[in-house]
Amino acid sequence: KVLAANAEIALDRVDHERTLEALHEGTRAMMDAKTPEEVAELAVETARDALGLSLTGCWLYDPDDVCLRPTAFTDECHALFDEFPTYTAGNSLSWEAFVTGEAAVYDDVGSQPGAYDTDSPIASEIIVPLGDHGILNNASTEPGAFDASDVSAARILAANTEAALERAEREMLLRDRETQLERERDRFASLFENVPDPSVVVEMHDDDPITKSVNAAFEDVFGYESETVVGRSLNDLIVPPEHADEAREIDRTASGGNDVAREVRRQTASGEVRDFLFRNVSIDRTDEYETFGIYTDITERREAEQFRRWLYEVVSDSDLTADERVRALLDLGRERLGMEIGYLTRIEAGTQRIVEACGTHEEIQPGDECPLPQSYCQKTVDSDGPMTLRHVAETDWEDDPAYEAFGLEAYVGSKVSVNGELYGAVYFADREPQDEGFSTVELAFADLVTRGIASELERRRYEQALEAQKHKIERLHAVATNLVSCETEAEVYELTVDAAERILDLYLCYVGIVEGDSIVPKARSSRAGPEHVREMDIEEGTAGKTLRSGTSRLVEDVGATDAAEPVREEYRSAISVPIGDFGVFQAVSTDKDEFDAEDLELAETLVAHVVATVERVRRERELERGREELERQNDRLEEFASVVSHDLRNPLGVAQGYLEMVRESGAEEDFAKIDRAHDRMEAIIEDVLTLARQGRTVGDTHSVSLADVVETAWSAVETTDTELTIEGDLRTIEADESRLCELFENLFRNGIEHGGEDVTVRVGELANERGFFVEDDGPGIPADEREQVFDHGFSTSDEGTGFGLSIVETIADAHGWTVTVTESENGGARFEIRT
Repeated sequence: KVLAANAEIALDRVDHERTLEALHEGTRAMMDAKTPEEVAELAVETARDALGLSLTGCWLYDPDDVCLRPTAFTDECHALFDEFPTYTAGNSLSWEAFVTGEAAVYDDVGSQPGAYDTDSPIASEIIVPLGDHGILNNASTEPGAFDASDVSAARILAANTEAALERAEREMLLRDRETQLERERDRFASLFENVPDPSVVVEMHDDDPITKSVNAAFEDVFGYESETVVGRSLNDLIVPPEHADEAREIDRTASGGNDVAREVRRQTASGEVRDFLFRNVSIDRTDEYETFGIYTDITERREAEQFRRWLYEVVSDSDLTADERVRALLDLGRERLGMEIGYLTRIEAGTQRIVEACGTHEEIQPGDECPLPQSYCQKTVDSDGPMTLRHVAETDWEDDPAYEAFGLEAYVGSKVSVNGELYGAVYFADREPQDEGFSTVELAFADLVTRGIASELERRRYEQALEAQKHKIERLHAVATNLVSCETEAEVYELTVDAAERILDLYLCYVGIVEGDSIVPKARSSRAGPEHVREMDIEEGTAGKTLRSGTSRLVEDVGATDAAEPVREEYRSAISVPIGDFGVFQAVSTDKDEFDAEDLELAETLVAHVVATVERVRRERELERGREELERQNDRLEEFASVVSHDLRNPLGVAQGYLEMVRESGAEEDFAKIDRAHDRMEAIIEDVLTLARQGRTVGDTHSVSLADVVETAWSAVETTDTELTIEGDLRTIEADESRLCELFENLFRNGIEHGGEDVTVRVGELANERGFFVEDDGPGIPADEREQVFDHGFSTSDEGTGFGLSIVETIADAHGWTVTVTESENGGARFEIRT
C-alpha cells in the first residue's frame, strides 16, 4: 500500500509538472501573440490542452458598446452551441465577475439567480476575470465538476492571459503609433512637394537657417534651382538687406518651436522684391529639429488692396456729384491701367452713345454716337465676361468697322447693368498695343471700377426717381388743396381718378363705393370705358378683399392670384387701396409687374386725401341736413301751434257744448260724446308730438331684414279682418330699424282707416328700381289730392288726424329716400319708397 501510495504521488507529481509545463508553453505562445484576439484563441486552447478544460470560452470587453463580446471558444464549445451571447451590464454571472474582479465557481449554474440561460446544458462553471480585458469561462455539463485544483489552475491561466492581453494591447498601440508617424512623414513629403506655394525646409546652424530642400513652386517663384540653394543660408538668398533684422527675429521665434504668421518682403533671383505671407511649421524628427516654411505670394493682393483704396477715395468723396464720381472713376481706371482713354457708353435702340469720356482720343467724346454694330460695344455686350485685347494684330479685327473708326489697339471692356438691365459698357483703351496682357489684378480692378460706375448710375437713377416721386407728392398735395373746394362726393371721386391718371400715370383706374352689399363704381379715368368697371359684391375679387381687410394690395400677376377673380381677361397687374371703410380705389394694367411699391405708396397718399375730404363733405352734408331739420322743426312748431289753435278748438268746442248740455239735462249719451271728443283730441296731440319728434336725425343705420320689420309693424297695428300680403322675398336694407318700423305702422294705419277693417294690404319690392311699396285695395286717393296727402294736418277721413303720412315722408327724408303716392292695381292707394 505504501508503495502504491508513493507511486500515485509520483504520478500526480509528474502530471502536475506536465500541466505546469503546458501552461508555460501556452503562456509563451500568448506573449508572442500580436493581437488581443490571438491571445484569446491561445488562452482557450491552453485551457483545453494543458488543464483539460474542454468547454472554455473567452469574452473581451468592448468599451465602445460597454459589453463583453464573445471572442474565442474551443471546438467542443462550437460543437455544443451554434452562437454565444454578448453580455451587457447587469444581465449575467459573467458580467458580475467582470465588474467585481472576483473569480466565481458554480456547481449548479441553473439554480443561480443571475444565470444567463437556465435551459442551457451547462451545469457548472468557473468564471475568472481577466482584469479590465474580459473574462475566461470554464464550463462542464456535469454538476459539481470542478475541484480546488481546477479553480487554482484556471486562476493561473487567467493571470497569464491578462498579462499577455496587456502586452498585446501595448504593442498594438506602438504599432499604430509607428504607422501614424509613417503616414505623417509620407503626408508631409507629399505636401511639401505638391503645395502650390513656395516652400522650404531649413535647419538652424548657429542661428542661421540653412536650406535643406525646396519645392518646385519655390524654384518657379524665386528663380533658383534646387541644387544651387541646398546647404546655403536662406537669408542670404531671399532676404533684402533692409529686412535682415526682421528675418533674424523670425528665425529666433521659429527655432524656439513657435508658430509664425507674418507678411514679409522677399527678393527673387532677378532682384524683384515681392510681398509674401510667411508661415512656419516646426518638425521634430527626434534626431534633428527642422522648420518647414511656406511663402504665399500676396503681391497681387497688395496691389488689389491699393486699387480698392484708390477706388474708395473716389466713391466716398461726398463733395462730388454722381456725374463727377463717374468721370473720376473713369480717369482713375485709365491712369492706373496705363491706358490712353476711359469712357462709358449707353446702348439705346441699336445705337452706342458716349456718355462720359476721359482722355485725349478725338473720336471718343461725350455725346458721340454710332450704330452699335460699328462699335466695340457690340463685341463686349455679346461676350459672357470682360472683353480684353492686347494687340489687334494678334486677332482678325483689323477689318472690323470699330477698329477702322477708332483705331484702338488694346482695351478692356465690361458690360454695365443698372438695376438688372443692360445699360451699356465701360472701356479703358489705347491706340498703342500692350506689351503684356492684363493681369488678373488689373482685370479685377477694371471690374471694380465698372461696378463702382454701375453703382453711381443706380444712385443717380434712384435720386432721379426720388425727385420724381417728390414732385408727384407735391402735386398730390396740390390736389388736396383742390379737394377742399369739392362740395359733393361725386366731385371728390372725379377729381381722384383725374389726379391718378394725370399725376400718377394710372391710366385705368376707378373709385367704387359701398352701397348695401355691393361696391358701386362712382368715377373712372378717361381711358377706362364702361366695360372696364362694373358693380360687384363686396365678397368678390381683389376689391372685396381690400375692403374687408382694410389693407392695400399690390398684385404683380393677376392670373396667379385667386382673390383677383372675376376679372377682365386682359388685366395682368393691379393696385387696390381701401378708401376708409366705405370704398376702394383700384388701378389695373394689361402688363404684369407694371406697378411697384412706390406706385402703391403714392396711391395711398392720394387716397388719404380723398378719405379726409369725403369725411369733410359728409360732415358738411350732415350739418346741412341738421340745419334743414331745424328749419322743418320750426315749421312744424308753427303748424303745431296752428293745429292747437284750430284743429283742437273744434273737438274742444264740441266737448264744452256737450258739457253744458250735461249740466242742463244729465243725459248719459252726452258723456259718451264728450269721451269721443277727448279721444279725438288725444289722437291729434299724439300725432303732433310724434311729428315734432321726427325732427330728430335718424339713429345709427345697419342692414336690417325688410320682412322682419314689416311683420313687427303689422303686429303693432290694431286689426280685425284686415289681411297683410308680402310679395316675394324682401331683401335687406340699410336703415334705422325703429324709424323704419314707424314708417310702416303709419302706412298700415292709413290703409285701415281709409279702407275699412276688411281691407287687404300688400308689401313688396319695386320691379325696376331699388325700393319697396305698400298698397291696399281700399277707395284710394284722388289724383288731385295726392300732392297734399303729405301735408301736416291733411286728411280725407273724418277719423284721421292728418299727420300719419307727414310722419312717413319725414322718416323717408331722414334716410335720404323719396316717397310718392299713386294708384294700386285694385284702385286703392299705393305708396312707393325709393331707396
